[in-house]
Amino acid sequence: MKQDSLEFDRQQLLEGFDFTQSNLRMCRVRKEEIFYELKLFKLTIHLKAFSQNLYRPDGETNERRTSS
Repeated sequence: MKQDSLEFDRQQLLEGFDFTQSNLRMCRVRKEEIFYELKLFKLTIHLKAFSQNLYRPDGETNERRTSS
């Protein structure tokens, strides 16, 4: 009896998922959107730091550059 109820639960669970190609494609598209949003966020942080002279592309900070 326990096995029957487990099989029924598993079947109900599988029916709840939609594994169609369009659904999988939407998951892939959303994953790419999140990736590009993160890249844009990192770029924004770098641009803000660069605009305040806190960041140089070579990795030096403004303080080290002026102390030399």
